[in-house]
Amino acid sequence: MEQSQYKTIAVVAIAVILVAALAWVFVVDSEDEWELQASSDAAMMAALGSAMDDEEHIVVTLWIPHWAFAEYDNLVFLEDPENIYGDAEEIQTIANDGWKNDNPDAYDIAANFNWTAEEIGEVMDLQNEHGEAEGAQKWIDANNATVDAWINGTSGTGTIEVGLVDWACAQASTNVMKLVLEEAGFNVEVTTSDAGPMYTDLAAGGLDVTFTAWMPLTHGDYWDKYGDDLEVVGTSLEGAKTGLVVPQYTADELGLTTIADLKDNGEHFDWKITGIDAGAGIMSATEDAIEEYLISQDADEGY
Repeated sequence: MEQSQYKTIAVVAIAVILVAALAWVFVVDSEDEWELQASSDAAMMAALGSAMDDEEHIVVTLWIPHWAFAEYDNLVFLEDPENIYGDAEEIQTIANDGWKNDNPDAYDIAANFNWTAEEIGEVMDLQNEHGEAEGAQKWIDANNATVDAWINGTSGTGTIEVGLVDWACAQASTNVMKLVLEEAGFNVEVTTSDAGPMYTDLAAGGLDVTFTAWMPLTHGDYWDKYGDDLEVVGTSLEGAKTGLVVPQYTADELGLTTIADLKDNGEHFDWKITGIDAGAGIMSATEDAIEEYLISQDADEGY
């Protein structure tokens, strides 16, 4: 064989090796990217519970108040130095802007609704133990003075359409207020949906009120879109918090303190953050957190 033929074969072989190497790099790079997995509160909590039962590593979007912190005493928020998840949030009662005129008595009761993180936590615990309706009723029976202050002698008639996003804290607030309003004489219908459809119906007048609007971050996008047709009735809880949470054993074993510490530990989580419904503000904030903390400069520069 002539020397030129050897050179040709060598060049082709090198080219094949390079193509294979680049393909391998591409596959590794495409797999080793953080993914925010949308699901639901229930599905996310099922994944968290399964992981903790087996002491596997997991990172989830979570918030306070949530029953998870009563169920598991070893959950920790990862620090957010850039404050991407914002300061403490409020849980607000928000109504269609015509509801006050249509039903001022129900509006007044809703405006009086206010409680603490400890109280909503008690309801979530009772609901986990006894079911939603019975758990809410047990809390009301044990807190008559608080409920009487919300009702404040008001009574009325008619049907109130309430929107519910299927989160544990939202279930607690909505189930309690459904019973409170029924005690005052109203008929209450609850419609459960994702946040987007709920705000659409609320703004259009298909729903009257929701008791679990997280502001300014988690539901802020919906307020920006529909706020002209809505009204803040009151604030039911202050000091709510959102962010990324891991089990304490994960933080200890991997040395995690801040969100940025996840960057070099992606393989322990299958490069996945488990979240809730895609339209929630906490999901948008988590996408920003991934971009800020977890996307490497090398990935931006390419190969």
